[in-house]
Amino acid sequence: CTGFPIKKETRIFMTYTNTFGNMSTLAHELGHSYHSHVLKDLPIFASRYPMTLAETASTFNELRVKDAALELAKNPQEKLMLLDQKLQDGYIMFCNLHARFIFDSNFYEERKGGMVSRKRLDEIMLSAQKLAYANTLDDNGYHKLFWASKLHFFLTGQPFYNFPYTFGFLFSLG
Repeated sequence: CTGFPIKKETRIFMTYTNTFGNMSTLAHELGHSYHSHVLKDLPIFASRYPMTLAETASTFNELRVKDAALELAKNPQEKLMLLDQKLQDGYIMFCNLHARFIFDSNFYEERKGGMVSRKRLDEIMLSAQKLAYANTLDDNGYHKLFWASKLHFFLTGQPFYNFPYTFGFLFSLG
């Protein structure tokens, strides 16, 4: 989700393939978009907010959509799948975010010694995921190039991007 403050509009860019995961992502991004809509008429400096608030808005919307889907589910199998997804969300959220934190910590420590090669970044990522998920995934469950697939790792002005998601998720659950 990206904003266009002068036009007072937002746009969401994603490839949607009609899966539950895509619905969750769209709900998350719509949360950002709605948050921007609420602030659109404020002066530009009054519309700035911290990442924790941004991720609270998006995560809250994501959880609301999942709750609504659960309420609208017609058959027991669909309800069970949605309930399972909600339970997995917490587990995955915290394992994934913990892996990001471990990766960031290890990367910044290693970066003190100079450039870090792509091969070494892969190793740091795999090690972080295995530690965060307590080796509970099979080898196909780990993604050594995860560091390259997430914009968050490249935002140098916002290191440790995992904290806003953790805060937003916990606050939204409350």
